[in-house]
Amino acid sequence: LNGWVELGCRGTPLAETASTEAGLAALDDAARLIAGVARVDCSGLDGLPVDHGGELRRDLTEIVRESEPEMLSIFESILDALEAGPGRIHLRKGDMTLSNILVDGDSITGLIDWDDCGLTRRPLTDLADLILSWTWRKEGMSRSDAMAWLLSATPAPLASGLDPARLLNIVEGERHEFCLAVLQSWLDHAHNEFKHPRSRGREGRVESLLLEPMARIAPHLARWIRD
Repeated sequence: LNGWVELGCRGTPLAETASTEAGLAALDDAARLIAGVARVDCSGLDGLPVDHGGELRRDLTEIVRESEPEMLSIFESILDALEAGPGRIHLRKGDMTLSNILVDGDSITGLIDWDDCGLTRRPLTDLADLILSWTWRKEGMSRSDAMAWLLSATPAPLASGLDPARLLNIVEGERHEFCLAVLQSWLDHAHNEFKHPRSRGREGRVESLLLEPMARIAPHLARWIRD
C-alpha cells in the first residue's frame, strides 16, 4: 500500500526547494495536515503498540547504561515523562521530515514514507519532526542546538522566518505538550538510527544521537518534565 501511495505522488521534496518563502508556506500547510491527523482518536484500538510498545525504552536505556551510566537517571526521567501522557491515543504519520513532503511551489502534493505510521500519546510529535528536520536541513543547526532552542523558555523565530509559536498556533497545540513531543521525536530518531546494524558501532554515533543532546538540554528539562 505504501508503494502505491508513493507512485501516485508528484512533486519535489521540500528538502530540495530553494525558496525559503515557499518552504515556510508549505510548513504552514503541513502543520494543518498534522492537526487533522492528530484529531483522530485511536483510544479504542486495544492491543496495538503505542510509541514502540516499550521497545524504545528497553533499547535506548541499555545504550545509555553502557555508554554513560551517570546520565541514566536523567534519561529515565525523560522516558517516565513521555510515558505518562494523557489517556487519549492519537494517530501519527511518523518520519514527518522535509524529504517526505512533496511540493509544487508552496503547495503540498503528497506525503510519502508511511512505514512509521502508528499510535502515539504525543499528537504533536509529527510537528516536532517537521521543525527539527527544517533546522537540520535548512538552517544547518546541530541536533543538540536545535533541541536546546526549542526547549528554551521562549524560542525566538530564526532569521529565515521559522517560528515554532506560529506553527503551534496553527495546530492549536499547547507549548508544554509540544516540548514533550520534541523529546519524543528526538528519541524516535535515535531509536530508528540504532536499528541499523552499523549505526551503533560507528564512532561517535552514541554521543551525537543521545549523549550530546541530553547534556545540552539538561538545563531546560525541569521546565517541561513535571513531577
